[in-house]
Amino acid sequence: MLRIGTVDFPVSGIIEQLPTTSVNFLDEGRTVFIPYDEIQSTQLTTIGSRVSYEVLIKLPTSLDKDTIIQQLQDAPEINGIYEVEDAGSRIQQISRITNEFDRFITVVLIITFMLVAISIFIALRTFFSNEQRSIGILKLLGQRNRDMLLLY
Repeated sequence: MLRIGTVDFPVSGIIEQLPTTSVNFLDEGRTVFIPYDEIQSTQLTTIGSRVSYEVLIKLPTSLDKDTIIQQLQDAPEINGIYEVEDAGSRIQQISRITNEFDRFITVVLIITFMLVAISIFIALRTFFSNEQRSIGILKLLGQRNRDMLLLY
């Protein structure tokens, strides 16, 4: 049993994946499906409640989904109030988001490599400028460049 508000509901199953999502690790929490007739009995739906209603319809393959979507969008009781979309548009949206994320990661990696290269350059420059006097003395004493390269 699961208590929501003032009502106990039997757990009738576990949903492995919602048909309207493909990236479940971004969910803000567990999703609970409550029969529409029993929502008011929980006494949790007030102004500001995060309640969303979705109607999922699996159409037979013999029907043209674009025609049905257009008819639903043109219906006066749906137009401007509800959003009508097919699974393909969700897939395109998720694909666009992953492409943008991929570009973002690429830019972050390029900036990171540039910062690392600049840091190495500054560290080497600082080291050799600190060792400049020692290198000059060794050259004065006749040390070859090859030996100094091995030394530093």
